[in-house]
Amino acid sequence: MGVLIEHFAGVFPLWLAPRQVRIVPVGESHIPYAQELRQKLFEKDIRVDVDTSDASLNKKIRNAEKLHINYIVVVGDKEMQDQSVAVRSYRTKKITQLKVNEFLETLLKEIQTKSLDPLL
Repeated sequence: MGVLIEHFAGVFPLWLAPRQVRIVPVGESHIPYAQELRQKLFEKDIRVDVDTSDASLNKKIRNAEKLHINYIVVVGDKEMQDQSVAVRSYRTKKITQLKVNEFLETLLKEIQTKSLDPLL
């Protein structure tokens, strides 16, 4: 295990990470959508949590980055309306707007293929 931790420098590939996704609601009104999304991912065995703290959006994102969480999902009004997610990959720092089903399919593909590189 020590060799794996050192090899990946604590940033594990998605299929090996203890926490794969963190959902960050922009405001309090977005928490129900975040919880609904968490349930969908949890049902597919994705290790996910929701940051419902009182911290600012930037602080929530920074905290998720410090924990080396592979995908940070931000949900706000636009995402609720479109049934989509704004996904930020820890490794690439790229932000992608996806429908929930597309995001879920991408996660499952990355886990099933045991990919070492993020697909997003």
